[in-house]
Amino acid sequence: MEVRADGFSVYLKNLSIADAADFAKQVNDPETLRNVSNGQPILSYPCDEERVRMFIGKILSSDTLGHTFSFSIRLVEDGSFVGCAGMGDILVTKGCSILYWLGKDYRGRGYASEAVRLLLKCGFTRLNFEFIDAEVYKSNENSISLLKRLKFIQIKMDRETKDVEKDPRIIFRMKKEDYKDELKIVVGDR
Repeated sequence: MEVRADGFSVYLKNLSIADAADFAKQVNDPETLRNVSNGQPILSYPCDEERVRMFIGKILSSDTLGHTFSFSIRLVEDGSFVGCAGMGDILVTKGCSILYWLGKDYRGRGYASEAVRLLLKCGFTRLNFEFIDAEVYKSNENSISLLKRLKFIQIKMDRETKDVEKDPRIIFRMKKEDYKDELKIVVGDR
């Protein structure tokens, strides 16, 4: 499946095992890896393709159960892999939790904003979620700024994390009734 919007520089495409080499290349810096693993010892630095292949396999097994939707973020101009985005915790609530990350060389270009807008549109208009959450480290100022620009509201500081003294996580939420994006998306198989 692909999710696209006219005028955007990126699109979302279902994540696959074939993405392992590109994923490993983009995630292979400590800061990116920390945000991807969200405090869990899932992947470690340096990150090799085989470990990423196993990681993607676990993600995809959750996707087939309907618990998550996982996407690669790709450039429209040439299909290059620049990061990942997804929705998780779907069966637990009438909403979901989104995640997104970009390789270091692709930050600051508006790609994360476009990817999150695509996730929001899918979540609220196609999957009919009542809310969408995003969890970020307090030190991730760029991601916090992005969520605030998109009108997410901070709902909680997670104090139950192991690394809370170092860097607590903040949970942001957008409710369906507060979602105002007129974005038109195309969802299809390619």
